Amino acid sequence: MLFSPEEVSRIRLLLGYEEFPKYEQDINIALEKIKDEIRYDRVIALVDTIEEIDGKIQQYVEKLYVVEVEGIKLQYQSIIDGLKREGTRRLKELAHQTALDVRYNPFKGGGQGFSFVSFP
Repeated sequence: MLFSPEEVSRIRLLLGYEEFPKYEQDINIALEKIKDEIRYDRVIALVDTIEEIDGKIQQYVEKLYVVEVEGIKLQYQSIIDGLKREGTRRLKELAHQTALDVRYNPFKGGGQGFSFVSFP
């Protein structure tokens, strides 16, 4: 397997599997099928990008409380919405690249950022 235990853990967390240990074997099987170095690199790049997007969202959420600076009204919500759309797009690509489903998407939902995918 190309993926380290830490990388597997990050993928599990991002796709929403950390609360579902019963899927651990399925995840390992799916990731073991990735033998191509290029595909492995793409998966890791997606993981890094998704984590980066999440960090940026957290920074902008903290700035939401600063609404106006020297008479200039700041519009962070539109930036956050764009980051959430991009996060969702990258999460779907990660799911596609790993042949796994997205069980939880932190970029969806009302202001809370919670959304659950129904289980088969």
